[in-house]
Amino acid sequence: MSDGPVEQNVRPEYEIGVRDALAASSKGTLTILDIREHEELAVVKLDTAEHIPASEFAARVDEIMDLADASGPEGLALMCHVGVRSFQATMLLRQEGVENVRSLAGGIDAWSVYIDPDLPRY
Repeated sequence: MSDGPVEQNVRPEYEIGVRDALAASSKGTLTILDIREHEELAVVKLDTAEHIPASEFAARVDEIMDLADASGPEGLALMCHVGVRSFQATMLLRQEGVENVRSLAGGIDAWSVYIDPDLPRY
């Protein structure tokens, strides 16, 4: 049994793995948008990620669209705790015509396992 999230079976048209996301965001070709709620950010956050909680999406849809438009060629990666909410939000944004958006597979939990083990897990 694994003690961390599995970073396989990523559907590249809808998801991006944490290693690929790190490489693309480091090059400035991808923007990571953390959609977790404020209390989750108090536990752990990525300093390089933008933040718009999923609960505020309806009120901030124009801001999300602008962020997607301003993202590099790799687009926008939505991040939540383990990837469920970000995948759902990705599908909703795709239905609204935002095509350059993907979900960060495994969320910040995968990031803490595969990229930065110093980040707390919850």
